[in-house]
Amino acid sequence: ESLDRLKADHALKNGLSDGQHVLMNPTGPPTGPLMHVHAHVACPFDGTCGKDCVGTQYGGRRLPSHVRAHLLAKRHRGELIYYSFGMGQDISFDISMACILNTTALLFDPSPHAAEHFKFVMERLGQHGNELGTAVDSKLECGGCRNAGERKAYWSWIRHSPSPRSVFRYMPVALSNVTGTQTFYQAQTQQASGSYSLVADMRDKGGQVGRNVAVRTASLQKLMAEFGHHRIDALKIDVEGMEVKLLELFLESKVLPSVVFVDVDAMCCCHGTPMNCRRLKREAKEVIRNLAAAGYSHVKHGQGDYTFFRMRSLRAPFPTARAA
Repeated sequence: ESLDRLKADHALKNGLSDGQHVLMNPTGPPTGPLMHVHAHVACPFDGTCGKDCVGTQYGGRRLPSHVRAHLLAKRHRGELIYYSFGMGQDISFDISMACILNTTALLFDPSPHAAEHFKFVMERLGQHGNELGTAVDSKLECGGCRNAGERKAYWSWIRHSPSPRSVFRYMPVALSNVTGTQTFYQAQTQQASGSYSLVADMRDKGGQVGRNVAVRTASLQKLMAEFGHHRIDALKIDVEGMEVKLLELFLESKVLPSVVFVDVDAMCCCHGTPMNCRRLKREAKEVIRNLAAAGYSHVKHGQGDYTFFRMRSLRAPFPTARAA
């Protein structure tokens, strides 16, 4: 099915209006108004997880100052293309990146918890002047929030975001090497967090004990064709063990973003058998070596959060989109 149909089905299921959901042109590049963020505007979650770090302590990632400067220089020459695979219940990084780079954020995550969380975010985005309902913010879930105070702080940042809803375009689809339907596996210990993986070996007993759901998947080529894109400038991957296969896909396809933010869960957070987890960790180390061979350097944040960047790509002139 087309991504336009997926969007319509999801909006109908969740009772979202166009203003709350996605404004998307499925046959060409995303359209719609961008905000005009100036240097003095404080972007939400920028620096809340530390120096050169964007997002919450739970969902934050490193954005070195020189990488930020190069991205902003590219943004000055034209719109940056930002894809984010995997949202969960913490959208802080995506909210902040859309503001910092003054660009559209294309978000993909078919998990039920992510869809619900995105709906709550869109209902509250930029509503800082409307105090009606803020009392319930402390009861809404958010990834990594340990108490009512942290939940309230998270949703306060959302309410004070300067980004319009139209720059967040959400699709309930997972990136895979095939377009179709696949199984999303959940770890028994992660049912409250809504964390799923397409990799059964990342989960208890090969994915046989948690709650599993069937989700729609699409290949990288399919997604980029739907949006009319020939490049990706900044990419976030947080897909619970599928990151190794996805990074291999990007390397094989020669789609090499300037910056890649990736949670390498196989390095730290595998819930499968010890033998499977060791194998996945070896594969993760191999793809990190392959990224280095492709010209990427990296910095780490926490146990498994990597920021990969290609300085040669960041210095290159802004590419001209090919004619459709």
